[in-house]
Amino acid sequence: MIAPLDIGYCAALLERKGHAVSFIDYLKDCKSIDDLAASIRQAEPDIIVIKPGLGVEKETLEIASLFDKHSSRIFLIGPVAFLYPHLFLRRSSRIEFIIEGEPELTLLDLVGHAVKNHLMDNRNVGYDGDFKNVRNIKGIIFYDRQAGRIVHTQPRGLIKDLDSLPFPKHDFFLDKRYDFFYPFNINRKMKLAYVLASRGCPYNCLFCSPIERASVGKSYRSRTPKSIVDEMEWLQGKGVNSVYFPDDILFVSDVQIKALCLEMIKRKIKIKWAAQVRINLLTEPTIRLMKKAGCSTLCMGVESGSPRILKILSKGVSIPQIKQVFMWLRSAGILSVAFVVFGNPKESEDDLKATARLVRGIKPDFIQVHFFTQYPGSPQLEKERADEHDSECAQSKFRQGMNLSNVSDEQLRFWQKKIYVSFYLSPSFIFNYFIKRSLHIFLNLKMHIRLTFVALRFLI
Repeated sequence: MIAPLDIGYCAALLERKGHAVSFIDYLKDCKSIDDLAASIRQAEPDIIVIKPGLGVEKETLEIASLFDKHSSRIFLIGPVAFLYPHLFLRRSSRIEFIIEGEPELTLLDLVGHAVKNHLMDNRNVGYDGDFKNVRNIKGIIFYDRQAGRIVHTQPRGLIKDLDSLPFPKHDFFLDKRYDFFYPFNINRKMKLAYVLASRGCPYNCLFCSPIERASVGKSYRSRTPKSIVDEMEWLQGKGVNSVYFPDDILFVSDVQIKALCLEMIKRKIKIKWAAQVRINLLTEPTIRLMKKAGCSTLCMGVESGSPRILKILSKGVSIPQIKQVFMWLRSAGILSVAFVVFGNPKESEDDLKATARLVRGIKPDFIQVHFFTQYPGSPQLEKERADEHDSECAQSKFRQGMNLSNVSDEQLRFWQKKIYVSFYLSPSFIFNYFIKRSLHIFLNLKMHIRLTFVALRFLI
C-alpha cells in the first residue's frame, strides 16, 4: 500500500489558501467504520473528501450516510469514483460531488466556491440553493435532483506545469508505515517516503487503464530535476533515507533520466530510491548512472515470455531486450522486480510455460504475477465496446478476474502458484533475499513480518 500523494497535494494546496486539513487512513488508523466516523466527528470538518478504492462502494456510501448536510459536505476523488459515478450519486446519496481527473485544482475551486457563498454557515439550505453557478466549475460530477440525472461539467485540462504544485503534505504519511513491498538495497532502518516525479504514460499497453495508474491522464508530464531533488533534499532533512517514485513510468528519454541523476549526484543526495521503468528505455550507461545516483530497485513490466503475447499486449519490448536489461541490472548491482501477467487474450498453456522459462532465465530479485483484467478505460475494453457497437452491454461485462485466455481459471491459478512457489522457495532466492540481506531484514523486521504474511497468501 502506497501513500495517497494526490490527497497530500490537495491538502498542501488547501493549506496554502489558509484552510485547516487533517487526514485519516481507514486501513491504518481505524478498526471499523464506527471508529472512522468517531474520528471524523472529532475533527468537526466542514468538508469530508473520500478517495474510495475498487470494491468498497457500499462502505463509502455507508460512511457518507453517517453525516447529514447540517454537519459536513462530502466530495469524492479518485478514478474509482469518477469512472463509476452511478454507484455513488443518486437522489438519496449524501455525496454531493465527484471530482473527475486530477483532483487538486478542482477541489480548490469547489472549496473556494463553498467559502465564497457562505455555504459552511448555511448547511440547512437545500442542495439546489447551495452551489449557484456550479456548472461553471470544470471537472465535477453531481446528481441534479431536479432533472433526476447525473451531470458532468466541462472537463478540466491536465495540470501541465507540475512544478507549480507545492510539495505534498508528507507529514500525513511519514509515520504511517507505508511499506515498499519489494526488496530495497539499504542496510539501515528504513524511513520511506513517496515522491511523484511525473504523471501520465504515453504507451498503449492493452491492459492499462485510469484505475491502474497512480496518476491521472495519458499525457506524460514531468517535473524538472531541480524540483524533484528539492523535494528529496527536504525529505532528507526529515530523516528520510529511502524514496519510491510511484510514477507510471519514471522517465521517457535518456536525456530526462540523466538530468535527474546528475542533479542528485551534484547535490549529494544520500537517499536510496526505487521506481517503475520501461525495459526498452534502459541502456547500460543509463543503468550505471542510475546506480551512482542512488538507485536501489527498478520495477519493470516483463508481462510474458511469449513474443506473440507481448505483441498482443502492445508492450513494444522483445525477449532479447528483456534478457539484456536484467543482465545489465545484475552487473550494476541494482535490484530488479519483474511484473508478469497471466490470462492475457488468446494466451495458451505454452505461452505460460514460456513465461515461466523466461523468469527463471532472467533471475529477477522479486516477481509479482497479476491476472489480466479489463478495467474501464483500458484499450481492451474499449476495443470490445467498438466491436459490439453497444457500450452499455460491454460495460456490464466488466468484472475483475475475467479470463480472456485459452486456459481455464483453474489452470491460471495453478500456474500462478507454481511460479511463485518455484521462485520464492528456491535456494537462490532464499540465499539472496534472506542471507545476503539479513542485516536489512533485522533492521526492518516489523516491515518484513508484515510483508511475509502478505506473501504467504500466494504460497499456501
